[in-house]
Amino acid sequence: MNRADSEQVHVKAHAIKGAAANIAAQRMRETAAAIDAKAKAGDLDGVAEMVTRLEDEFEEFVSELGSPPI
Repeated sequence: MNRADSEQVHVKAHAIKGAAANIAAQRMRETAAAIDAKAKAGDLDGVAEMVTRLEDEFEEFVSELGSPPI
């Protein structure tokens, strides 16, 4: 892990955190915020598992939206 990796993770997690907040996806926002904080601290240990959780939360969010009415 190098500083550039941490910076890339921080930038992407920060963007996801903001987007999730904009669409009221609270669990996604919280997970992205935790990833963002770890990346800002330069600690990427456990981030891969957190990204998997974020992906699962996204799938749940999409599922909760359901199909749009026709």
